[in-house]
Amino acid sequence: METASATSTGSNRGWITSRVSEPARSGSVYPSPLADFGYDVSDHRAIDPVYGSLADFDRLVSSAHRRGLAVLMDLVPCHTSIEHPWFRAHPDRYVWADGRGEGPPNNWVATFGGPAWTRDERSGRWYLHSFYPEQPDLDWRNPEVVEAMQDFVRFWLERGVDGFRIDALDRLLKDPQLRDDPLARAPFGLPLEREYGRLEHVHSTNSPDIPKALVALREAAPEALLVGEVYLPAAASTAYLEHLDAVFAFELFHAPWEASALRTAIAACTALDGSNRAGGAAWVLSNHDFPRLPDRIGRENLRAAAVLLLTLPGLAFVYQGEEIGQRDGPGGERVYDRARPRPAPPPGPVGA
Repeated sequence: METASATSTGSNRGWITSRVSEPARSGSVYPSPLADFGYDVSDHRAIDPVYGSLADFDRLVSSAHRRGLAVLMDLVPCHTSIEHPWFRAHPDRYVWADGRGEGPPNNWVATFGGPAWTRDERSGRWYLHSFYPEQPDLDWRNPEVVEAMQDFVRFWLERGVDGFRIDALDRLLKDPQLRDDPLARAPFGLPLEREYGRLEHVHSTNSPDIPKALVALREAAPEALLVGEVYLPAAASTAYLEHLDAVFAFELFHAPWEASALRTAIAACTALDGSNRAGGAAWVLSNHDFPRLPDRIGRENLRAAAVLLLTLPGLAFVYQGEEIGQRDGPGGERVYDRARPRPAPPPGPVGA
């Protein structure tokens, strides 16, 4: 099984996430047709039978609480699976547009490459997908979407969940005018797929009204720990912390294994607002999106990486297998995410 866990160096209470999967199976525990490692969710109120039942989940939470552990649940608010009942029963809950001539509505590119729009054969209109075509984007300007997501949050909190790791938050809202993204004028600061990196995503991601949308999630989970996956350089992530406890420190994640680069990344991430209880930065060195740590920095550096990760102030997320130096495996017979593993920057030399 594959899990991710988190600890906090500022508290005596540990955090263990509910992201549990079989090898090469799923990144979340919700039912999913597995076009994107389980992040194409088809039912937000259920557990995929491969992991058990809601009763099994309840027992897991109770057992964790008896041991003084809190449980974090994945929350995927940006999109659903195309097989989610909403896509046909409530199409107005998704982002749709008419095409330009025979082509898509604008030049937006999906995160893994290719157009961010797919034409629906039934309606003839185009639907937006920030990731795969099997993951249509939800329209967070529709109050029904906001209310439904709040209900999902409350559903899991009532089952004892203590917080959420919130997926792909920088894709939550887009430019309502659907304007073209301009060509990139400077490097983004984090690794991007080549085609995606050719544009500056000022209209398709990181909308200035995303923090306002986060008010709804915080209202539904006033006391819960909320950690955001915000794939932005740290300086661009501060607005999210008005309503979140922490955002992942991707600059450290992608820093070359070299002293000056690590210092620069840590300085950028520790500059995040530290006035909240989690400290702003959620430190992480591995996840399901990129090659495992030994394949990026070398096995000889793993102990030093563990010391670094677990002595930084705030939350530290440990990807399961990292504690034993697990390397990337050969993969399985079925491809559960055709974009993974994604390339990472080559490791640099160990600095003095």
